[in-house]
Parts: sequence; C-alpha cells; structure tokens
Amino acid sequence: MPPLKKKARTKITAQEKKFCNLYLKLGNYGKAYTAAGYRSSSKNASRNGLRLFNTARVQEYWQEILEQADEELLVSRKDIILALRDIAFSDMNDFLRWKGRVVEKEGASGDIYLQGPEIDLFNSTDLNGKVVQSVTFSPKDGFDFKLEPRLPALKLLAQIKKMLINEVKHSGEVTEKVIFKDDLDE
Repeated sequence: MPPLKKKARTKITAQEKKFCNLYLKLGNYGKAYTAAGYRSSSKNASRNGLRLFNTARVQEYWQEILEQADEELLVSRKDIILALRDIAFSDMNDFLRWKGRVVEKEGASGDIYLQGPEIDLFNSTDLNGKVVQSVTFSPKDGFDFKLEPRLPALKLLAQIKKMLINEVKHSGEVTEKVIFKDDLDE
C-alpha cells in the first residue's frame, strides 16, 4: 500500500501570521522567519522564509494585510496638495525670530559688526513640524535649522496643477476668446 500523503493545510497558523507581520515590518524573509520563531540556520532562513511566504495560505493572509495597510494609509489628493503647499511656501520666519544689534567694534574706528544674534524659537506645538528637515545645535556653531527643500515641492505642485487642469471637462461651445499670458508678451 502506498504511503499516505499529508493533507495540505489551508488555515494559517498564528506563527505564520507573525511571520507575515514581521516581514511587513522588516522587509526580509530570513529575519522575519527567525524572528517569528522558526528554527533555521542563517544560511537557510531566507530560503525557508521565501518558501513559506509563497504558500497559498500565507499569500492569502498577506493580501489581507496589504489591503488593511492601504485603508489605514489612505491619503487624499487634497492631503498631498496641502502638505506640498506647506513645504513649498514655508519660511524660516514661521519658526524663529532673530535679532541682533549693530555696534562699533572697540579699538578699530569705523568697524561695525552684529552683536548677537539672538534667536527665539517659536513653540513647536504651534507649528507645522512636517516642513522642518532638521534642527541641530552645537556650542561652537550654534543652531543649524533646515526646512524641507522647497523646489521639489514646487515642481510637484506644478505637475499636480497641470493634472488638475487636464481633468477639467468642457461641454458646449466656447464663446470667449482665450488669450494666454505668453501671447500678451509678444
């Protein structure tokens, strides 16, 4: 009599779910495989993780995770435009105020310099910190305050604006003559 074949499991286990969640977080089959509690040499962990990932039950659960992640991360076009607008039009003066005094340098006639500067940082709870790239301080150099780059945000806004203009649909007859600004300069 031939040996009995094992029936393929169709229900995902808690350990397999853990593997999927860890893979989503770590992005590495081998690390997720061992972190989920599977025993394998580091040499074989990636191969075994990939093999597990490709099983039908894990793939089905993986699709559920991705759909849930899509729902949680749903961002509207308006959200994107507003975030880009904040970056594109942010200004250092939105975050800090600086002041200093012009004084005459002692012992050197006519030499002037700026004493200070004093920098007042505004309360961070009142500001949009998403447009700040970094703030660092060193006793030697003082504050280094960088905003997110404006030019890429402006370019993206321009592309989006063009997309929005292209989406406008017209029906009927145009009775007004349209003159573009470029045509006026000629």
